[in-house]
Amino acid sequence: MLLISYGACAETNSKPGAHYLHAADIFEMLHLTMRMVNPRREHREVAVLTGLTVKVPESIWGRAMVVSRADNPGHQRGAAWNIVEAMRFAVDHRCDELVHLGGDIIPLSHRMVADELDLLRSTGADYIAGRWGDVGEGVGTQCFICRPAAFFGEDLRCRIHVGSVEPTLEYYMAGVIRQHGLRHVDHIMPYDHSHDLGMFRAQAARFLNSIGETI
Repeated sequence: MLLISYGACAETNSKPGAHYLHAADIFEMLHLTMRMVNPRREHREVAVLTGLTVKVPESIWGRAMVVSRADNPGHQRGAAWNIVEAMRFAVDHRCDELVHLGGDIIPLSHRMVADELDLLRSTGADYIAGRWGDVGEGVGTQCFICRPAAFFGEDLRCRIHVGSVEPTLEYYMAGVIRQHGLRHVDHIMPYDHSHDLGMFRAQAARFLNSIGETI
């Protein structure tokens, strides 16, 4: 069974080169991402949130389980915590495959999830994402598909240690994959993202219109 997880920092924040985002803006973007990525709600969903100090709107918890923490351990470690908890949720609920996305993702293909799932199954990979960094020594962590059980040892402890994320999550994740002999396939999902709420709404509206829905 496939699980789709969405990771986000739910606290009010300002992202580089973007407008100031309030929690309500972040939840709106997250909900639109859910609608675009899983429009028919055929796959199980979980939202993993750091910095959650306000009530999660019904638009989110009405369709997805929510795993959260009130504090934000920082951009890199917060994102790592989101991934670990998404993987743990998948394993606990017997989901063999996991698509993990940032909460501001805009798919560029109606078949994005289906195609990534086919690729995971046909290649036998443990982790599929594009290479990251100037020389490609890291792996993408914003948008990937994986076999979550591969990231847990026989003692059921996750091999990703949030407190050890250095210098960036992308390099750290690549190190975990190498250290444990996991198989990475270099492939970038067809997606875009935006931290500008107005631009995000416009792109989401075009995508939803293309599948007969409105924003």
